[in-house]
Order: sequence, then structure tokens, then C-alpha cells
Amino acid sequence: MTETRNALDRLRDTELGPSRRSVIKAIGGVGLGIPLAQLGLLACSSSSGGGNSISAVLSFQPDPTTLPDAGAVDTMLDKYKTKVKQRTLTGANTSIDALIAGQVDVVAANITAGLAAVAKGQKIVAAFPAELTLGHMYVTNDKIQDWSDLPGKTFGITSKTDSSYVELALLCNLHGVDVDKIKFISVPGTSGRAGALAAGKIDGGSLLIGTAVQLLAKQNNLHNFAITGKEAPDVLANAYWVRTSSLKGKQTQIQNYANSMLTQYRVLQDQSTYLSEAKKSLKGDYTDAQLLQIYDICKQIKIWDPAGTHWSESVGDQTAQALAKVGLVDRDLPFSQWGTTQFTAQALKTLGPYNQ
Repeated sequence: MTETRNALDRLRDTELGPSRRSVIKAIGGVGLGIPLAQLGLLACSSSSGGGNSISAVLSFQPDPTTLPDAGAVDTMLDKYKTKVKQRTLTGANTSIDALIAGQVDVVAANITAGLAAVAKGQKIVAAFPAELTLGHMYVTNDKIQDWSDLPGKTFGITSKTDSSYVELALLCNLHGVDVDKIKFISVPGTSGRAGALAAGKIDGGSLLIGTAVQLLAKQNNLHNFAITGKEAPDVLANAYWVRTSSLKGKQTQIQNYANSMLTQYRVLQDQSTYLSEAKKSLKGDYTDAQLLQIYDICKQIKIWDPAGTHWSESVGDQTAQALAKVGLVDRDLPFSQWGTTQFTAQALKTLGPYNQ
């Protein structure tokens, strides 16, 4: 237990060394050591949830790309009379820890963190999708103009199971760059990396697309280096993970949540509705021009799936294969061992086919 905690603490608080496989093995025993009480999660323990509530953890901050997640919480209450007790944690592995420890019913976290836990025997499953494609932008300074410039440069990441590292490793593999030759330091969270980029403390970092658009409007020395979803469109990004024991015990609430997410995917396809919801949820943090720019990117990379077709066994298998190929998970796990399509399939039956 102490060894696992120390491994995770090293990831968060110190410079991150070169070997991605050794780090993944070090944190493979997730759910064994995070002091969750210090994170204020005990108040939202899943054991306290009634039939009309479900506790959820998100590992990302509010952003135009995550509007469906915010809207789904409202839909759960308005349509299904179910309250989502929501908390936010930084880092997908921390969120998965909270789930395994029984502190929460469902967590939105990236596929890599979930797969790492499943590979170590943890009984969790990806129940339905969050963002379908990898919706982050890598912002870099002027030292980085091409992929050949990456070796020796410093990137900020949350951890080596977080999307901030995972997506870069995938892109480096596509472009023939040795990711182990990049220097990584711990800069948790998209807002933390935005601040570090603005201050010149790192050469590059992964940001939510909304944060990236805002930052680039202010910093002339920074630029959009890559959008992961454009270059790796067939790799699933984030899912809502649950314990396998919840598939029956919380089946109704999970199904309603999946219905609510699919509803929001469809609602936000309309540009005027998207603008209205973004302004309401994000409280004037973005100009209309910025919101439209983000909307166009989201539509282009198909980050939301109103037809419900991208969350499939075949794409799940491709995702696990891609992650295993670059050493982000120890072994290639078929989708049937870590994910399910039952909730998305039922949501499609409930809501009907999508008509553009």
C-alpha cells in the first residue's frame, strides 16, 4: 500500500523519468494507496447514494469540449429525476482510484488509466463514452516547429497514464519520434499547463481545446502544434467507468446517464444551441468567435457521437492495440474484457436513430 502511494506521489511531485513502461508497472496497483479522505471524497461515497442519485467524478475542468458532460447532469435531474453528486479530481489515475476504492459510483477517465487497472485485475468496466475522440491540442513555443524538434524539449504532463502523456506518445509513434527522448515534468491539469506555457516554464503541453484557443489568443509566442483527434481519429478517448458490481446494482442510473450523454451529443450538434449552452455553462469566459472556432474543431474531429456508432467493440479493440503498441498498457486487452456496448445500444433504442 505504501509502495503504491509513493509511486503515485513521485509521478505528481517530481520530474518524470524516461521509461513509460516502468512507470505504468509502478502504478498498476491503483486503488491501493491514494488517501481519498484528504481529497474530500468521503462525503460522496457511493454507499450513501439512494435510488435517485449517483455519485460521479470528472478528471477534467469545464470546457466547451465537455459541454455534454455538464448537460448530462442536468438531463439526469430534469428527465430522470436522478441527482448526480459530482466532484472533480485532477488526473485520470486518481479518479480510477476513487472508483476502485468505492468512494464514487462512476468516473469519467481516459481509456489508458482504466485499462491499466483492468490489466491488474481490478473489476471495473467502461460503461459508456465521454469524449469519443482525443480532444486535446498540443500547444508549443517557437522552439518546436516540427516533430523532429521534440527530442530534448520539456513537456508538462499530469502523469504517464494521463491523456497529457498518452496522446503525445501515440502521436510520437505516428511521426517516428522517440517519446523517451522528451523531458517530462509534472504540471497537473490543463490550466496548470496553460500557465506554465505562458510563463515559459515548459516548451509544450496538452490543453483542452477551449483552454488552448484562449491561450493562443493572448500569447503570440505559442502556437497549435497538433490536435490529437485529427491525427488519431480511431482511438477512443474517455469513458465513464463503473465497478462491475454496479452493472446490476446501479443499472438504472447508469443507463439513464448513458441516455443523457447521447441526448447531449445530439442537442449540441445545433450551433445556436451549442452557443447558448456554452455561454450559460462557462459564464462569459469565451468570446463568440472563440466558441465558434472550438465548435468547428469539435465537429471536425467528431468528438461527440450523436449517432452512437463510434462506441463499438471494433474501435475498442483498435484502441487497446494502439495503446499496447506504444507501451502505454502492458498488454492488448480486447474490448470485451474492459468495455460494454449494452448501455449505448439501449440508449439508441430509447432515443431512436439520429437524423441530421
